Amino acid sequence: LVIVESPSKCQTIAKILATYVKDNSLAYDFQVSSSMGHIRNLPKSDTSKKKKENQIKPNGKFPYTIAGIDLENGYQPEYVLLPGKGPLVKELQHLAANAELVLLATDPDREGEAIAWHLTQVLDLAPSRYQRVTFTEITPSRILEAVKSPVELNTNLVHAQETRRVLDRLAGYTVSPVLWKKIAPGLSAGRVQSVGMAMVVQRERERLCFETTPYWNIKAVLGKDFSPQGQILRPGSSHKRHLLEGDANELVKVLSDAEFTVIQVKSTTRKQQPPQPFKTSTLQQEANRRLGMAVQQTMRVAQQLYEEGLISYMRTDSTHLSDDAECAIGVSVRGQFGPDRLWVGSSKTKRKPKDSKFAQEAHEAIRPALQPDGIFLEPRYLLQKVALSDQAERLYTMIYQRTLACRMPPIATNQTSVLIAGVQEGTTAHFRVSGSVVIDPGYTLAYCRDAEEENDEAYLPALREGQILNAGEILAVAHETQPPPRYNEASFVKELESLGVGRPSTYSGIVQILRDRAYV
Repeated sequence: LVIVESPSKCQTIAKILATYVKDNSLAYDFQVSSSMGHIRNLPKSDTSKKKKENQIKPNGKFPYTIAGIDLENGYQPEYVLLPGKGPLVKELQHLAANAELVLLATDPDREGEAIAWHLTQVLDLAPSRYQRVTFTEITPSRILEAVKSPVELNTNLVHAQETRRVLDRLAGYTVSPVLWKKIAPGLSAGRVQSVGMAMVVQRERERLCFETTPYWNIKAVLGKDFSPQGQILRPGSSHKRHLLEGDANELVKVLSDAEFTVIQVKSTTRKQQPPQPFKTSTLQQEANRRLGMAVQQTMRVAQQLYEEGLISYMRTDSTHLSDDAECAIGVSVRGQFGPDRLWVGSSKTKRKPKDSKFAQEAHEAIRPALQPDGIFLEPRYLLQKVALSDQAERLYTMIYQRTLACRMPPIATNQTSVLIAGVQEGTTAHFRVSGSVVIDPGYTLAYCRDAEEENDEAYLPALREGQILNAGEILAVAHETQPPPRYNEASFVKELESLGVGRPSTYSGIVQILRDRAYV
């Protein structure tokens, strides 16, 4: 008996296992069933048999209780079956009793490990009666490998998940009643959601306290299609100088008849390294920025892609890739872009995975799943394999392109910085302008930059030192300092990760609960 979390995986996994049984790669017949997610949880109200009305401790105080947590015995959790799970548990008990062995194939994360442990409890499985199997993609090779190489149930992960649930209950059930009493019924607080809410409040306070300051820059039209603006330099410095309105207007008058001379042209080659493959947080951010998908929507679509055997497991904080995945990238890059587009940088230049200091998972990055021939499925063949929504197709395409791009060369650009002096009546104003031209598109052949990144480039005409520029119009341009922007979903998830708040599996939930509660 193989037990997975989601019923949508059952048919796919059953077909894969049946194929291996038929060719004698596996010696047993398999039946695949689902736990439909979690089996047990902490009760929503106190169900302890020890609790009695008007029970008073020897010190004369009423006992402090929190539903499902035995505070007097080391914060031991007390679990109950989730509503409606009784018939399912009976069915699984019957199947387990008639099976020679139970394979617990729940997801390879904390929640999945906890579900596997709860199954051993409700099914009353002795250690000799079950094995834990894990796979990070639903493909034949990975499932065969998992079944042939079972692992021990990771009790450390189980304890970690259990501790989080206890802390969630201690925080939520303690603070939420205060909100009901002091603010309004129906509100909630939580260990993680309240920290997320505090981040939003802090940012809004920063915006409210921010005082906008006007400043001016000078724009000089110095020939066709060349209008350097706003980078008047401080005397003896390379830093920009912001002007007051009166000073800007006075400088416009002085410079209206000035002679402008190019005094320095400096060109350098700059390389922009390829992006890392996706982890949960960066997938959510990029899907929000590029595809306009909400964080929770991204995870829902990614779950579908995973269950269809199209991508690896989508809840991870790792950017590492397996050797098999590296080989598949090489095949795809060489086949589509040529052998010179596969980057084999030196140890000093090639970008290595750099995971968050809070990273805890041992999974791979999010990438396309390996097909039976050991390569990735190209997006153009996607719909020939499975029926997908437009959003799922676009998300898969983005994951595919990003995975290839991470092993392609950097973008090479020619960066030019020009220093221009405007001199008139003993007054000298220095302008600094810069521009860039792409000389090697690098990884963007696979993973195009978005419009915002493209707009960062500025084209400069060919200039040489000592060249006199014809002054056209000189203008004072008004600006205002801007407060820090409000969070969008992408920037909020990025900040959560940088602060170590939440986990890949909870980012979308934090965002959603703040929306559902109308806190934001």
